[in-house]
Amino acid sequence: MRLVEWEAKRLLAERGVPVPEGALARTVEDAREAAGRFEQTAIKAQVLRGGRMKAGLVQFAAGAQEAESRTAQILAAVGEQDAQVLVEQRLPVLQERFIAALYDPRRRGPVLLYTPHGGIDVESEDEHAIVRVPFDPRTGPADFELRGALRESGVTGRDLRALTGIAAAVVRTFLECDATLVEIN
Repeated sequence: MRLVEWEAKRLLAERGVPVPEGALARTVEDAREAAGRFEQTAIKAQVLRGGRMKAGLVQFAAGAQEAESRTAQILAAVGEQDAQVLVEQRLPVLQERFIAALYDPRRRGPVLLYTPHGGIDVESEDEHAIVRVPFDPRTGPADFELRGALRESGVTGRDLRALTGIAAAVVRTFLECDATLVEIN
């Protein structure tokens, strides 16, 4: 089963991953109301396909009126009768990162991936910049293994503590939901 972003974020939040405040909207009016709670918003089509940013299905707005206009554009582009958008608080991006737990067929087991170079083209990342932590599917990796791997990639201090917690929550989500892929970009 594939999940749209709001469904995945709910599962991650239940396991301790911090996620931005937001609301699901089916109409431009709903989006305007949701956006009124935030100074800056991200409006994201809830569709099961990659490349949403490049396709114009993720847009940013300042204020409720602009959010309404952007939502109308996204809903028209999606073209589905029951289309939805996630309207959430846009947070400042200090650094894009990528973290995922997935089943690796080459290793015949689960692995945690991390790279400090996230973003919309993360799949083109240099293989040497990606940290891989294979783990036992019954127990997951120990926190010290996660910390050590993240430290090797240059993460330190507060970021190391926070990212270790997020990595552990991603693995927990992967294992508890019997997933083949859980990612945060």
